Amino acid sequence: MKVLCISANGKRLKVDVGSDQAILRPGEPVFVPEPVEEWRSSVAPAVRISRLGTAIKASSARAYYDSIAPVHLLTPADNSVADGLPPFVLDRALSPGKWTAPLNSDGTYTLTISKGCIGSDARENFSHAFTHESLGIDNAIAALSRHLTFRTGDIIVLLDHAIALGTPVLDTEIKAFLNDFNSLDIRIK
Repeated sequence: MKVLCISANGKRLKVDVGSDQAILRPGEPVFVPEPVEEWRSSVAPAVRISRLGTAIKASSARAYYDSIAPVHLLTPADNSVADGLPPFVLDRALSPGKWTAPLNSDGTYTLTISKGCIGSDARENFSHAFTHESLGIDNAIAALSRHLTFRTGDIIVLLDHAIALGTPVLDTEIKAFLNDFNSLDIRIK
């Protein structure tokens, strides 16, 4: 299984590839390496590949993924932390939420994040709305499948729709809702 973090800079697709070694299981806390200030936390939508495929056409790409979920990413704040290495080379965390069917009847999604200290009622809320078409996942799968083979369980993280949460705060709980479905619930340690 591989994890691909993709973003489109203009029309050009930027891809970071990693393995599943850094993926946390649901409910596992995210331990932030010291110093905490050198890390950034964000939540982005991701899709999970459901079947083997290569040279996939954009028009048939939806048959190759079966679910969507928000994922929490912990990345270096600055490339100097990684000495120029891509973020996946580091021991960093990717925490997927609960996977759900990818399409709503109207094709729209709202990703809502609630962040606050454990045991406190004070919360910060973030929200981002997007449509299935604005994700650009069908075109991304078509472009990437010309260069690699997708396997069942591969994860594609859509960084263009990430919600930046800033420097992680220890003893914080992060919850992510995809269209009011409580998908992600993690604790930062």
